[in-house]
Order: sequence, then structure tokens, then C-alpha cells
Amino acid sequence: MTDVIRPAPRSRIGEIDALRGFAVCGMTVVNVWQNTLAHGRTTSIDWAMTNLAQSRFYPIFACLFGVGFALFLRSAKARTARPWLVALARLVVLALFGALHGAVNAGDVLLPYALIGLLVLLPAGFLAPPVVILVGTGIVAVSLTVGDPWPLIAGLFALGAGATAAVLKETAPEKTAPQEAAQEAPQRASGPATGAGYGRAARRTGYVIFPLAASLTVVLTLRWNASQTGGLYLAAALSGAVAYATGFLLLTRAIPAVGEIFRTLGRMALTCYLTGTAVILATLPLLTADESGFTVVAVSVLTIAAQIVLTRWWLARYRYGPLEWVWRRLTWWEPLPNRQNGNRDTRSPVPDPDLP
Repeated sequence: MTDVIRPAPRSRIGEIDALRGFAVCGMTVVNVWQNTLAHGRTTSIDWAMTNLAQSRFYPIFACLFGVGFALFLRSAKARTARPWLVALARLVVLALFGALHGAVNAGDVLLPYALIGLLVLLPAGFLAPPVVILVGTGIVAVSLTVGDPWPLIAGLFALGAGATAAVLKETAPEKTAPQEAAQEAPQRASGPATGAGYGRAARRTGYVIFPLAASLTVVLTLRWNASQTGGLYLAAALSGAVAYATGFLLLTRAIPAVGEIFRTLGRMALTCYLTGTAVILATLPLLTADESGFTVVAVSVLTIAAQIVLTRWWLARYRYGPLEWVWRRLTWWEPLPNRQNGNRDTRSPVPDPDLP
């Protein structure tokens, strides 16, 4: 890319990485189970998967996709005079990943996510954050009415992007022109204000939202089991996702080591998602031969455990995951060194890719 400005990098928001990693783990378990069902095999864990796991994790991931896009766009605006072109390239490259993945896995979500991003996230970047939040809320409401998950994903994209843009705007320091140059480097080196903004919001609301969302999920799930209507199913899935997300964040605040376990998975979410498909395809004969559900659980747990170990090993040596590096390299279309250089975020057991 041309017209590239190189500001001092910002450190990542660890809680977002950890929550993304948690969502990827949940999606892995569901994908393993769903591939078993797709080949006509029922298991003894079907009820638990349907009511406790299925559709509970992709809303988290969808919302974080919007969050990530807003953060990426903010970074792109600081680096280049043509941030929208770079954002477009990022979604196009993701669509190419999805097309290749869809050739071997009919359940691919990368291509639909990229297309929805083109339709929702790019236009949203030109709107005021309150407008984006309002539009996203409306789309989510429509999805719950019609019982269609794709509008739900589009609405969560918008909500994640709009809320993040609002936090970025609210926490951005007000500086005069003479102060700006002097303050820019230390502010960026110390990390974005967004981390503090998300932290304050979580502390204020987490203990209230979690029990309310968990209770609502139980009620909606019971009602869905009685009526089997699509709107109730999506409402239960959405409230379940909120309960899981807030519960996970509260747990990571109480036990920071839990967040560190999932943080590297979140930083290599694309690599984990696609390698998870490879594991499913390799173990499919075992999955379809077992009606007990034990193989589904075993494959899921072993896959996640191996990914935790391998992502920590990889990120201790490289700045980006292998597929994340390709994605970033094709997005910016410029040389991108991937070897670690010894610098690290002191809050993390592995180096931070956005530190110099």
C-alpha cells in the first residue's frame, strides 16, 4: 500500500483476545458435534449440545468481529491516507479464505462474514456511532422476529462496531495542536484508552448482567423446547451468549490466569478455526462411529488443548499466527516481519504483536 504512515504501535486489549478465544473454543465444540449430526449420527449428548452450546458462541464472535473491525479501522486511519481501501482489502482477503475453506467444509462462515462485513461494517464506518448502534439494534430485533440467524449476525456486527467506535470517541484525549505531537508517543506506548473503557464498563455492569442473562436464558430455552419457534430459539441463543460472555469476563477478572489461557487462542482465531476443520475431517470416521458422544467430547477437548499449547509456543516466537500473518500481509500488501524481537507486553506470558 502507498501513503503509509507509521505511528508508534498500540498494545492489544487482552480481554477482547481472551473472549474471542473463548468463543472459538465453544464454536469448535459445536462444529465437531454438528459434523457428527450432518452424517446422520445422533449421540447421547444431543440435548445438552442443543440447549447449552449450539448458537451460544457465534453471537459472541459476531459482536467481537464488529469490535475488531472498528479497532482495525481506527488503526488504519492512523497509518494510511486510504483506510477504507485497506478495510475493503481485509474483508476481500477474508472472503478468499472462506471460499477455499468452503470447498472442503460446507459449514464455512468466513465467506458469509466477509460479505456481511462488506454490506454492514464498511457503510457503518461512515455513520455516527449512535446511529450504528440504533441500526444494529433494529436488525437484531428483526432477526428475533423472523427467526433468521444471518440478520442477527449482521446486527451484532453493527452493535460491536458502533459500541467500540463510541468508546473510542469517548475515551479519546482532547489535545491542543501543540500538545498533540508531544503526547502522541507516550499515550500510544502505554496502550489504548479503550482497555480502560471496556474495563470500567465490565466492572459496573457484569455482576448485574450475568445473573439476569442466565435467568432469561433458562426461561427462553424452556419455552423454546415447548414451542420450537425460531424467534424464541434465537432469543435464547442471544441471551445465552450474553450470559457466557459476561460470566467468562467476570471469571478472568477474578482469576487472570484463565484469561491468559484463552488469549493466545483469540490472537490466532483464524488459524484455530481452520485447523479445527482439519481435525474434524481427519477424525470424522471416529465421530460417526460413536453414538455415546464420548468421541465428540474427546476430539473437542484434545483439539482445544493442543491449540492452547501450540498457540502459546508459536506466539512466543512469532508476532502473528501463520494465517493471521498471511491475512495481514495480503491486506496491507507490504513486507511484514513475523519473528519476535524480544519485546513483550509484561501482562502477557507471550510477546505482544503490536509492541515494536
